Amino acid sequence: MALRSEFEVLITSICLSGDANREARGVYLGTSMLEESVLSRQVKDVALIVLLVASLSANLLVLQTRWSVSDVWSQADRTYDYSGDSFPELYPVGDLPETHIVIEDTAHYQISTADAYEDWASMFPRGGGFVHLGRKSRPFGISMYHQLACVDNIRTTLATPFAERTEAQLERNHQCFNYLRQTILCEPELRLEPESDKLNDFGLNEVVDGLGVDHVCKDWTMVFAAVETNFATGSAYKTSYSFIPV
Repeated sequence: MALRSEFEVLITSICLSGDANREARGVYLGTSMLEESVLSRQVKDVALIVLLVASLSANLLVLQTRWSVSDVWSQADRTYDYSGDSFPELYPVGDLPETHIVIEDTAHYQISTADAYEDWASMFPRGGGFVHLGRKSRPFGISMYHQLACVDNIRTTLATPFAERTEAQLERNHQCFNYLRQTILCEPELRLEPESDKLNDFGLNEVVDGLGVDHVCKDWTMVFAAVETNFATGSAYKTSYSFIPV
């Protein structure tokens, strides 16, 4: 309803702007005030119809995506029994829609602030990024969440005073660096990033920070939702798993 109201305000302002412009130019189109009012309402009605059609199309797309995911799962269940090597390479959720992310210098996801742990924890669905598949609810980790867990693990080390860091902690960081290095190389992104306008103000004229650059991505929120759904529907498992050895 809020979107509809905003749209009506926009259309009304356009109509009023057109009336004001005609009066300012002293142009008379031979249309009565009543006809002008009717015309204005017709424009708004047409615009609202367009908005409703767009909304309906979006809902149909969501339903189509859900049906597609259901078909993918049915096919996977018929093909694999999730024992030994009998499992798909990818978590079968269907094709992820395209989306965009503009890199920003957010105040969230800090290293050691009071909100840092909560911010980073919010990136993970229930179950920590693991899914349980097949009749025996076999656990599998999702690579995206393994990568995020590694970044969070390195963040935890940086938040630990230097004198308190352990060899085991540094070894886990080393494993994570290797994992992240190879997964980044697995999917090289060729997006061009210009020199930083922000850092130029500080005399750093040959620095690229990537801020404000638009990236074409896959919709990670659908992965989050799918993993959440798997957790919510799996009552046979209670064991917690981790990507990082403790």
